[in-house]
Amino acid sequence: MSKPIWIPHRIFVSSSRKKNMLLRFEQSKKAPDTAKVASLQTDVTALRSEFDEKRQTHLSAMKQVDPNFTEGIGRGAGMGRNYCMSN
Repeated sequence: MSKPIWIPHRIFVSSSRKKNMLLRFEQSKKAPDTAKVASLQTDVTALRSEFDEKRQTHLSAMKQVDPNFTEGIGRGAGMGRNYCMSN
């Protein structure tokens, strides 16, 4: 039996993140179990695919609510390093 990965109890870790951490842990071993690595990789791929499907469904729903909705670029680069400096 392999050692469990310590995760602080106050931090929420999604199932996709857990699988990815387990995959990285298994791959970092000197002698990784190839069957386990293949199984974990399949699980991670399936979870990512499921997440992408849900994301596309949500984006379609948002487009129905607001036809002008776009994903945008997020918060952007911010004010920059020299924002308050004078020359």
